[in-house]
Amino acid sequence: MVLVRSSSKNLIGKCFFFSCRDHVYELVLKAVFEVKIKQVTTSPDIPLFKKPKDNWKNIDLTKIQCYRETVELLRTVTELENLLDLYRAELKIVIVRDDYRELIERSILFLGGDAEKKIKIRPPDAMHQARWMSRAIYSLKLSLFSSQLKLNTKDKEALSDVCLFIVTIYVKPWLQWILAVKAPYKDLCFLKSLKAYEKVNESISKAALQKFSQHLWFLLTK
Repeated sequence: MVLVRSSSKNLIGKCFFFSCRDHVYELVLKAVFEVKIKQVTTSPDIPLFKKPKDNWKNIDLTKIQCYRETVELLRTVTELENLLDLYRAELKIVIVRDDYRELIERSILFLGGDAEKKIKIRPPDAMHQARWMSRAIYSLKLSLFSSQLKLNTKDKEALSDVCLFIVTIYVKPWLQWILAVKAPYKDLCFLKSLKAYEKVNESISKAALQKFSQHLWFLLTK
């Protein structure tokens, strides 16, 4: 629960309560995983995520598989470049956390940006069961080297669906949740994007919308 005191002349002394946004956004990501990669939520030792860890020494880190052509079917070139610009700008923030940095860098590579630069890709670390961001990072890392990991068609498609959602819909609002004063506006924008995503992947859109809508009570007038 977060409390924000308004400084507006019309709302002096007013306090607003709303759910902790980082937790809410992680619940949304969890809901998406539950739809596409159910084993992620049922096992502490996830078979799909063990593949890069067990085979890391055999992976050629110079052979990255990007998904720009796939993303361009869903976004205009301008929208794609704007997204890349946003991610690059975030990397210039000195205080950006290591896990945030890794998530952003993997997203850029997924979109086909900065592939010519030497971005260090760390070996898979231990994955904390309570952190859904680690699932996002693992998924992106798995996608970037999926051609070398011999994934079956079902796993590859599910992974691609999850990563497309993460990179095109999820990461931007995740990076901006800390701006509490803008939470209502940002949440409404996210809600709109989740609804629009119905045209891309109905099952993911439905799961994400249902979960996110359960935590918008602070937008209601009383």
